[in-house]
Amino acid sequence: MKSYVSVIRVSFFLVMMLSLAALACSVSDSGSAAGDFMTALKGGDYAKAYGMCGADLQKELGSSQGLQKFIESGNFQPVSWNFTSTNVNNDRAEVSGEAVVGSDNRAMNISVILSNASGSWQVIGFNLTKK
Repeated sequence: MKSYVSVIRVSFFLVMMLSLAALACSVSDSGSAAGDFMTALKGGDYAKAYGMCGADLQKELGSSQGLQKFIESGNFQPVSWNFTSTNVNNDRAEVSGEAVVGSDNRAMNISVILSNASGSWQVIGFNLTKK
């Protein structure tokens, strides 16, 4: 009986560790995707950034030129950013923090919303708000 309880405890522990490892990978991957998106925007690689967007956001933007127009017309070109929070819920993630944007170096709050489609995180929205 004692060894049976030990086996159950070890099995429970292993399941918990594997679950935590999977969650850590998911959090890390979503944060990496958000960072890659911001890096593409900072570098002016709108085709790459647009390609990282989900189908609905691509439809809303129209094209990589539409994304470029949105970023440049609002003077939202990222200069730097620091993501401080990642929340993952099933196949959705929100990565948020602070960003410095535009030629006037405005400090803003940023959120990048992602969806995990077929094992790949895609940007489905992004928000910049005044601090």
